[in-house]
Amino acid sequence: VQKMNEELEKDAEKFPDLIQETAEYTRQVKDSASASLLHSLLAEMYQSYYNQNGWTIQQSTPLQGYVPEDIREWTSNLFEEKITEELNLSLSPVQILQNTPAEACAPVMELGKDARTLRPTLYDFLLQRAIDIQANDHYYQAWLQFRKTQANPKAETLVALDYLQYQYRKG
Repeated sequence: VQKMNEELEKDAEKFPDLIQETAEYTRQVKDSASASLLHSLLAEMYQSYYNQNGWTIQQSTPLQGYVPEDIREWTSNLFEEKITEELNLSLSPVQILQNTPAEACAPVMELGKDARTLRPTLYDFLLQRAIDIQANDHYYQAWLQFRKTQANPKAETLVALDYLQYQYRKG
């Protein structure tokens, strides 16, 4: 991540190459928890690239049945599909993520002071990231369902409140 940030500061045009490099590295990672974190990072990278280049990307006719290797040629629908795919990959395998304390990944994550109480598992952390990247009912429902199985009423209440705010913003 540090290497990517340094490269982007020097040359923003390298972003697609850095995304490809991260995707290749992610495919090689054997540890499920680490791979999930990398898939979440990839989803964020694709979303960031789309946000930076959205006007140009949205001018293109959606592609169907063909995905160019170079993301500079992608259309909106391809970005949306890829971001969703990466987020879904980041949330599996569910059991491992639900049983992995977020604290175990603290060296590569920035945990706030309340994170250990309110987002105690890697699953909580990755669901929060998924919602931050691409909020939808599916992620909230999965999170609420998981939180109801845990003995942590503060975390459950926080998720429920987040979901209510999301519903309110949706209209």
